Amino acid sequence: MSKFKRISCYDNRPGRNSRASLFSSPDVFRLSDKAQGKATISKYSIGNMVVGQVRSTGHEVEVRESFGVSIVVPLQGYLRSSANRKEHEALANVSALLFSPNRRKTEVFSPNGDEFLGVPVVVPFSEIANAAERMGIPLRQANRTNSFSFALSHQKHQLSGELVHGCMAMYSEIARGSRRLDLPGVHTQWSQFVSEKVVELLDDAGLFHLPQIASLSTKGRHVKRAMEYMRANLSDIVMITEVARACGLSNRTLEQAFKDAVSMTPLQVLTSFRLDEARAMLLAPDDGKSVTDAALACGFRHLGRFARVYGERFGELPSETRARR
Repeated sequence: MSKFKRISCYDNRPGRNSRASLFSSPDVFRLSDKAQGKATISKYSIGNMVVGQVRSTGHEVEVRESFGVSIVVPLQGYLRSSANRKEHEALANVSALLFSPNRRKTEVFSPNGDEFLGVPVVVPFSEIANAAERMGIPLRQANRTNSFSFALSHQKHQLSGELVHGCMAMYSEIARGSRRLDLPGVHTQWSQFVSEKVVELLDDAGLFHLPQIASLSTKGRHVKRAMEYMRANLSDIVMITEVARACGLSNRTLEQAFKDAVSMTPLQVLTSFRLDEARAMLLAPDDGKSVTDAALACGFRHLGRFARVYGERFGELPSETRARR
């Protein structure tokens, strides 16, 4: 059952409207179709972050967010937003938007009769500044950052992709009512992941200046420790943030260490370990595990994706490996 709580409803029928905002100030909200249009807005709080769910037939909204950095990810349809005399567009599965605290006007569209579905995430700037400090940037420098607005092309830019896909994974867990969200420390992990990714993007854009990371020999030790943790916890790891946290590192430090030491991302290494273990299970002559059993035991929660990456790695489907056993 979804953990989202509905906070606003917009409808042309009398008595159907209720209004609250995801942001620090009330919205000015207008449905595009005044006769048949409707929209619902829901939210869930992860630590100090707010994760929203916006469903709409199409609307225009004027927002003022004074304290938080906003990440807006369209999952269906597209949106157009203007802020700081700039206009950006974001299209589902292609791009998203990132804003500093600001005032902005946004239009959302639901082409082909489909409902618009968007995920706004609001992170207090204090969380961004704290993440920057953890990563080596003095709070004073972080707090002097100028206003910014970016279109995040998550198909073409790795850092953008990591942030957007992290937000989508977070949304998915909230929408399906994952019990994992009730575990101690999980909200902190998500908050740190999103905040640190924003810091890396601002560094990539030249707004922050992160210090150089440790020497190659130190990175090798980071990678070795992380790999040991991965092998010991294959079925339990949901986010690479958990690996970084277990090793006492920031996400950026861990990812840079893997890039420099083994020319792979931590997620690629973890997936490789999981595939090797799943194959060993499927080939074991005395092991009665099915393909589903092997996938779940190795941490793959989406069986379609498991079959796809398994086939890319080994040139055959998991079911074909099991049949050869």
